Amino acid sequence: MPEIEGTEIIRLKPEKDDTDTQGCLREVFRRGCTEATLVCATGGRIDHMLANLSLLEEAYAMGGHLTVLDRQNRIVLHEGGCRKFKMPEEYHYFSLVPLDAALHGVTIENAKYPLQDATVTRAGMVTISNEAAANEIVTVEIRDGRALVIFSRDFDRAL
Repeated sequence: MPEIEGTEIIRLKPEKDDTDTQGCLREVFRRGCTEATLVCATGGRIDHMLANLSLLEEAYAMGGHLTVLDRQNRIVLHEGGCRKFKMPEEYHYFSLVPLDAALHGVTIENAKYPLQDATVTRAGMVTISNEAAANEIVTVEIRDGRALVIFSRDFDRAL
């Protein structure tokens, strides 16, 4: 591959303990970046997709924020506490997927399917394909636990 003037090439050893994407993310945050977006990281091999989704937690542990983006989804980490958001126009649904075995004290307000102080587990999630109430700011509170917040759209709604 020819070098482009003014760019830096970092070569990773093929035999290593982390993935190439994980190595790149660590380097980006080591250099002072605090926010990154990972694209083209959810198709293909499921083991790679799951490893890439786990980078949301690793970025948070490094003091930063990561978004995973593909054609149909925008995925961010909800590290607990209270978060408010306006539904991004290009997405129709939002889902809350537990990273821990259980999320405790889950409250969802201003959504088609609200919850109040619920426990949500990975076996029997009730937080998939929710919708924001019309022009409302959605509140998602998690008293204990971490989750993925996935904003999504169907193919027929894709850009």
